[in-house]
Order: sequence, then C-alpha cells, then structure tokens
Amino acid sequence: MGGRIEVVSELGKGTTFTVRLVAALATREQIDSLVENENENENENENEALSLSGLRVLYADDDPLNRTVVQTLLDGTGVYLELVEDGQQAVSRVLAPAAQFDLVLMDLQMPRLDGLAATKLIRAQRSAEALPIVGLSAHALPAHRARAADAGMSGFLTKPVMRDELIRVIRRQLTIGAEARDANQVVAPASSDNPLATAVELETLSKQLRGNARIMAEILSLLINQTPALIEQIAEAIAQSDQALVQKRAHLLKGRAATVIAVTLSGLCAELDNAARQGQRERFEPLLEKIQAEYRAVAAKATDWLEANRDPGRTP
Repeated sequence: MGGRIEVVSELGKGTTFTVRLVAALATREQIDSLVENENENENENENEALSLSGLRVLYADDDPLNRTVVQTLLDGTGVYLELVEDGQQAVSRVLAPAAQFDLVLMDLQMPRLDGLAATKLIRAQRSAEALPIVGLSAHALPAHRARAADAGMSGFLTKPVMRDELIRVIRRQLTIGAEARDANQVVAPASSDNPLATAVELETLSKQLRGNARIMAEILSLLINQTPALIEQIAEAIAQSDQALVQKRAHLLKGRAATVIAVTLSGLCAELDNAARQGQRERFEPLLEKIQAEYRAVAAKATDWLEANRDPGRTP
C-alpha cells in the first residue's frame, strides 16, 4: 500500500508505534453514498421504533437511574411502560387478574426477590409464548446468560442498553416463532469491545438519550447525588468484612456506571464484584481506592456538563 510502520522505544518510558498509510481521497459520490446510507439506517431504526406503538411493557429494576434511562429510550415509540422496583412487585403486577402485558424487562439482581426467582414464579403460570421476559444485567458472561435461560427468560441484554438494540430485541421477542421461544433462545449481547474512553462518555450517553438534555441532566444529577453514599456503603462493608454486602453494592454500582457509559468505573466495580465472589479480600482496599478515584473523574466530568447546561430547556 506504500505505507510504513515506525517504532520508537525509550527505556523506562515506553514505546511509540506510528503507522502511515497512503490512501486515496473519497470522491463526492462516495461521500454522498455514505450519507445516504446513514440516513436510510436512521429511518429504518425509527420505523422499527414506531412499530412498537400500543405495546404494554413492564420493567423491573431497583435502580431509579436505570429505570429513567430505559423510560427515555422507549420514549416516542408509543410503548406503554410500567415501572416497578423489584421482582416481587413484578410478579404481583404480571399475575394480577386484569394484567395484559406484552413483554417484561427484568433486571437480574434486585432486593426482596431477584429477577431469576421472579421469572420462575411467572413461568409457572405464563409461558414464554404468552409473555416474553428479557433479562438485563451488567454481567455479560455466558454463565449469566445460561442462568437467565434456565430460569425461563426468553432474551438477555447487557448494560448499557442502547436504544436500537433494545427496540430490536423487543420486536424479535414479539415476532419470533413459538419454536424458538420454546428453546429459550437467548439474545446475544452487544460486543464487549466497547471503544469508549475513561470517565463518562457524555456524547455517547446523549446519543443514547436522543439528545434529551433534560433527562440527561436528571440522570447525571442522580449519579452525582446517590453514588457517594453507595461507595461509602462499600467502604463500610469492607471495614466490617461483610463480603456478601461488598459484592451486592459493587454489582449495583457496576450496573449504574455501565448505564451512564462510565466504562472504566464499571470495569473496576466488576473486578470488586468478582473479588468478593471469590473471597479475595486482599484486593478489596486497592480496588476501592481505584473506584473512588475513578468516580471523582466521572463526577467532575458530569458536573462540568451540568454547569454548562444549567438550564437545558432555556432557549437562547
């Protein structure tokens, strides 16, 4: 191709790789074709969203931030969305005599009754054909997807959930044949190769929320106002050697961070979650320090955005 690769190494400092490629400039026709294809994809996504109009969906999640995000993602689709805070409430609403839900979105880990146990109770009276249940979790391991399928879930989504993916999964669960649901087909999560930077990716979050500055301000405010107490609970659990509580709070923070596209923070919480599950107590304090430092970076970036968009509803 006529290019070259350069490598410069310096002891104690690192290595720099430089790749130079020779490529032809795109023609005006090629650029116009790319723009046209992108517009066609956007129109197709909007048509898919509109096809959900009139559906009744129940979403169970104990984190108000997650509930707000999903509510925003489905805004404008015509979906009637009912929100509950735990698995026990979900079971009560789904099995109520007058309930007529078309689909349930169920977080896996919740207080009182988790999503897996709630799904098993629902499946005792509602088949997958009658009521698809899609699990949501910050965990992306095959073992977690298998547990969801074993409990009777028809699909699985990993957090952070993107709007187009959520809509596609809902449509798929409502339209796939009964034979596929009988096999408890689990929807593959999005690729874990997420090219997001550290701290919180505000541009990606804004796109996910369809540019809704008011909702974004609400979500970032929830993040800033509620997360310090959650991190403090983790610190107290570590001090009290409460391994189970460390795992639960780390998992909750992991999901919250993933929801707002704070990838590094979510990853650190996943490490602490796993360390608690495996009883690696020597890792608790170092990971907590990293979580605290990363949260400060996330909060600083979120605060800057809130300051710059103090009144998102105001017109210039």
